[in-house]
Amino acid sequence: MKNTTFIVALLLSVFIMQSCKKSDVDTATSDNTTPAVFSAFINDTSWTPTTYNAGIAYTMATKNKVISWTATLGKQQVNLAITQKNAGNGNGFPTGIFTVDTTSRVVLSYALQNSANVFVPQGTVRPGSGSIAITAIDSVKMVITGTFSFNTIKYTYDSQGNITSLFVNNINSGSFNSMPYKYAKQ
Repeated sequence: MKNTTFIVALLLSVFIMQSCKKSDVDTATSDNTTPAVFSAFINDTSWTPTTYNAGIAYTMATKNKVISWTATLGKQQVNLAITQKNAGNGNGFPTGIFTVDTTSRVVLSYALQNSANVFVPQGTVRPGSGSIAITAIDSVKMVITGTFSFNTIKYTYDSQGNITSLFVNNINSGSFNSMPYKYAKQ
């Protein structure tokens, strides 16, 4: 009985080893389906920055907590920020949908670098035309996941103050996936 069990196990092992191919192993290890840490579509063009960071800053005197993201690719930059008033101390942040309104609680911007190497916002985000959704935050691993979208409008005026043109930038399908963040207490 022991010999039969041993032979069956040996044959099964040989069969399994023969059915594995080198390409199966390579495919499994080279699968790159992990979503980008930070990405968006800017004016219908896929945009994945080369540098990005996120952070939560807590100010003890005012009890305000601000979470912010900055992402840059070449001469383009996206900035996101949410302020939580009367917040508790700690490196977490509430989940939910945060929409641009008439306060400065949610600030979103799309900026281009000028000849002096300064990023200049390309218009403003009108109330109701932008939001950030924080879908998950892990304050132990200090990573955050969510989505964002917004539109900026930039007006050009003549010498009498009349609008001569306007330009709209659409930042859509933005996401940050398990993006690491830092925490600072001030």
